[in-house]
Amino acid sequence: MKNKINYWSTISWILLMTTFIENSAYSQQPPVKIGHYHNLFVDDFFISSMSNLERKVHQPTRHEKNPLIGATGPWEELPTGPWEGVLFPVIQRDERTGKFRAWYAGACRYTLPSGVSARFPGCYAESNDGLTWVKPKLGLHSFNGSKDNNIIIPGGNIWGVIEEPDDPNPNRRYKAMVWHEPKYVPVEGYFIYTSPDGIRWTRETPLDKPVIRTVVGYKIDSGIGDTSSFRWDPMLGKYVGDVKLFPGKKFRIFGQIESDDFVNWTKPVVTIEPDKYDLPDTQIYQHRGFNYEGQWLGLARIYHEDLTSSFKQTNVELTSSRDGRTWQRVGTRGLGEGRQEFMSVTDDEIWDGNYHDPCPPIRVGDELWIFYRSVRLGKDKSVLQSYHIGLATLRLDGFVSLDAGDQPGTITTVPLVYNGEVLTVNAEIAENGYLKAELQDAAGNVLDGYRLSDCNKVTGDDLAARVAWKHHERLPQNAPQGLRLRFELKNAKLYSFRIQKSR
Repeated sequence: MKNKINYWSTISWILLMTTFIENSAYSQQPPVKIGHYHNLFVDDFFISSMSNLERKVHQPTRHEKNPLIGATGPWEELPTGPWEGVLFPVIQRDERTGKFRAWYAGACRYTLPSGVSARFPGCYAESNDGLTWVKPKLGLHSFNGSKDNNIIIPGGNIWGVIEEPDDPNPNRRYKAMVWHEPKYVPVEGYFIYTSPDGIRWTRETPLDKPVIRTVVGYKIDSGIGDTSSFRWDPMLGKYVGDVKLFPGKKFRIFGQIESDDFVNWTKPVVTIEPDKYDLPDTQIYQHRGFNYEGQWLGLARIYHEDLTSSFKQTNVELTSSRDGRTWQRVGTRGLGEGRQEFMSVTDDEIWDGNYHDPCPPIRVGDELWIFYRSVRLGKDKSVLQSYHIGLATLRLDGFVSLDAGDQPGTITTVPLVYNGEVLTVNAEIAENGYLKAELQDAAGNVLDGYRLSDCNKVTGDDLAARVAWKHHERLPQNAPQGLRLRFELKNAKLYSFRIQKSR
């Protein structure tokens, strides 16, 4: 009997110590300070534990009026094939006027008045509503003897337009990085252009000295290739280049470079490359990062040759970052199975069946608008293909949700330090579903009055549904060690949560 008592005493002591260690580790999780941002679940940054929930990547909805922009002039056509149309879009919305503005290239090769051969003339279009686009006759550059066109740069891909209204020189209010190739320039690379209005551009970089030299015929120079993009990152306080890299001939991955002055750039650091979760033919064709609600998201074009009957496909995957420099891809399926797509390719005989090239999203009301260039590419490269620009829309914060079915699921956050008292959630809840929340201290102890049983059920489809309890409309204040949120949901999708000041 004595030995039996000692045995069970030992087991009890082990269980007690295990619980103590788990609770200690739980309580020692560092708190995360959050602002009034919409906090997304694209990664595990806010998640301490989760059960019976599935993370799902959502695809935007193609607009019924697609395609919106196509070839309308000979400077956007290549009559001898293999393609025509509008390429490499940069589309933004002017915050002051509300006007949508598009910079793109025409799929054309022609001879300049100087006798130099050029292709991809840079063009401009604009729209009041984002659906009906106008290509103004600017009269700036000659095409086949006429200036009756919307050409803004005779030959070169515009890979990023940055508006800086506070620049002391009004003629440099807009900056662009433009890629030129021989014979238009003697040295292939990226050149700086500036403009007072985004239409009339001046090249500031000498023709023989690009600020970034690029790959010539897959011969490695800087290792940087075309389809790179450039932006200003207000959270990093840097100019950033998302750049294509070639670690081997015709094998593509992506990296990042940074600059304080748009002229001198750091060496590239690899950010996205194929890994053990990818399909065998995966390459990274392009990546465009952008700021979103206090973090970074990105759209990665994933190159394949084996997904459809086309000779070339780029579907789109979502990426995320918490520091602006270390990136991960969202929605892993499993080893060797790739990821959940953000925009999928198909074998349908439609204009956007195989090859997607999206711009970062623009918020329009309660939606995110994603303009994208696409085409249907056949196996025969000699067949004329026509590139167009279309629009896809997504609900606000709708990139990723945590989904629960008939069996309720739960998620508990890490400790949060916040400056607000109103909790709202962006959620889509079925008729037979609900969402509830409770509040815990850093050690996992539930606060009186803030239990799940005290919470009023949240129902319906709402971008900012308020969460409240029977006796508490607001969250408690002054919790320096951080408080945890625990959500329970059934037949519901949770996109994000937010803690803000009282309205």
